[in-house]
Amino acid sequence: MQRSFNQSCLFALGLAVLCTSLLLAQSTQPPAQRWEYFTFESCEGKELNKYGDEGWDLVGVVRREGGCPQYTLKRLKPASASRYIDPNERPKPPANAPTCNLTLAQAPTIRGLRLGMTVDELIELFPGVNPNELKLRAERAKEYSEFGQFEYSFPGTQHKDRLDNFNFSVALFDGRVRVFSISYPFNNSTRYGRVYSQDAMIEKLAESFSLPGRESWKTWYDSPYLECQGFKLTTSIQNNTSITLEDASKSYLEKIKQRQEDYSAKKKIEF
Repeated sequence: MQRSFNQSCLFALGLAVLCTSLLLAQSTQPPAQRWEYFTFESCEGKELNKYGDEGWDLVGVVRREGGCPQYTLKRLKPASASRYIDPNERPKPPANAPTCNLTLAQAPTIRGLRLGMTVDELIELFPGVNPNELKLRAERAKEYSEFGQFEYSFPGTQHKDRLDNFNFSVALFDGRVRVFSISYPFNNSTRYGRVYSQDAMIEKLAESFSLPGRESWKTWYDSPYLECQGFKLTTSIQNNTSITLEDASKSYLEKIKQRQEDYSAKKKIEF
């Protein structure tokens, strides 16, 4: 009887040790790897070595007829970085009236880019771009698939000032810039050392482009933004620092909707 009791105790003790070992193993497992992704267009792919030095790994290439290849890269995401949230799941920023009375004509010009620029003006600002390719994209944007709108990206080396490690992207409608973004060549994450806080970034932008001060700015997911009568300026100060300026009129949406309806009506008649 005593021997059976001892065996039971040993079995229970062994089971407890095993469970404890499993729990410790689970608790000491390294956290799951997290990745961030980046997509850009390039006709020659010269930027790949630069991005490789920054830790990006090429994971996909999409070649499109009449356009430059689109490259998708990924790299490990810092443990301190915030988790990604699908834009469709993010709460909308409060729909308050603009606190800035500046019009579209008063929107700032940044690194030579301004809202309303034509394709020819972009070619003049970015002499390194293939002008025929850009003009071809503008012509094809008039067709069914895009209804007048298209996007294009420029590495900073194509800028007339040869801005190494900058990246520019534009969205055009009917041949004119309605949105542009500039990515700056420094990382603003806590991992690499913050260059700008929210207040410091707002102060810098307000001073550089004669914009209203802190009281007129709002913040959405750590991204300060300024809504004016004619435009909206948003800046990202997490990881890759960027500025986005867009036409606030949104009138192009009604034009696209009307063109889609006209196209559908035309195809019904032809059918």
